Amino acid sequence: MATILNMVETRTEKSVRNAKVALIFYLVQILLGFFSRKAFFDYLGSEILGLNTTVANLLGFLNLAELGIGTSVGYFLYKPLFEKDHEKINEIVSLQGWLYRKIAYFMLGVSAILMVFFPLIFAKSPLSLWYSYSTFGVLLFSSMLGYFFNYRQIVLNADQKGYKIQIVVQGFVVVKTIIQILGITYSAFPYVFWIVVELLSAVITSFLLHRLLKKEYSWLKGNVACGKSYLKKYPEVLKKTKQAFFHKMGGVILSQSSPLVIYAFTSLSIVALYGNYLLIVSKVGALMGAIFNSTGAAVGNLVASNDRKRIIDVFWELSDSRMCISTICILCLFYLTNPLITLWLGANYCLGKDFLLLFGSSSNLVVLLLL
Repeated sequence: MATILNMVETRTEKSVRNAKVALIFYLVQILLGFFSRKAFFDYLGSEILGLNTTVANLLGFLNLAELGIGTSVGYFLYKPLFEKDHEKINEIVSLQGWLYRKIAYFMLGVSAILMVFFPLIFAKSPLSLWYSYSTFGVLLFSSMLGYFFNYRQIVLNADQKGYKIQIVVQGFVVVKTIIQILGITYSAFPYVFWIVVELLSAVITSFLLHRLLKKEYSWLKGNVACGKSYLKKYPEVLKKTKQAFFHKMGGVILSQSSPLVIYAFTSLSIVALYGNYLLIVSKVGALMGAIFNSTGAAVGNLVASNDRKRIIDVFWELSDSRMCISTICILCLFYLTNPLITLWLGANYCLGKDFLLLFGSSSNLVVLLLL
């Protein structure tokens, strides 16, 4: 009994530590995010900001090809991590690497086809096409690094060490954002500066994650070439992936489709205004994620212990607390979003109350808050 209590305390302590680190970076990034967006509006204009939002959402749809493999693999890592079975962990991570490599090639092919149609997709935009191609190219490159190199970080998340990823990744994001704000404000070529910093930060972050993983798990050797052979050994990975796919697909469609539909019927400027509301909602969603996602690995570790009663109790405690906090957040967002945007950017950047009512009551907002 004492051993079980100690393990529970350890899970709780790790969850709290993950939540604390995530919350600190959340608070820093929400402030920097507001300053960064204002700098974009002031020095680059709403058209470029709307373009960034649209391109990011196009890439978000392509990321649907991930199918929820990361979620599925994380599920199967909890037990071998609990048992310290290094061989099994290496096999599962190798399988993930092989699957991710296939997805990356698929995404590159679809992206190449998509870029052929950029002259048609962005025909309404007054911006030169090089803005579209360069933005999409840099964001695609950053995404590919995750599929080819950074996929092994899932071991840190499953091992309740997500706070270390936060320190490396989000810490560098803070530095990057500050540099980009200064560059946009003072550089003679602000958008080129933004693109270059975005590209370099992706490479540096990937390198830092590689060093972190090597330090934490010197025994972790993902062998992508052998990944296919492990597919027969772990067929449950694909089964769980199919189950996670529909949830992931629903979330992607809800969160990524709106800016694309708005651009199709209006303009990039309206997309930029919509992005103000989406930014606020995403930050609130990130706060919910910082608080609750830090418990994910602890729950997985608890499931591996097979304590059924404790598992059910914790499930309902987390579900009830999510619903309660999300309801409060939705009400606050409805009444406070427009006043916040007025103080932040000015009344001209607000949309009507009818839009806010529809936006606030949409399932898109609810899904973002409950992620």
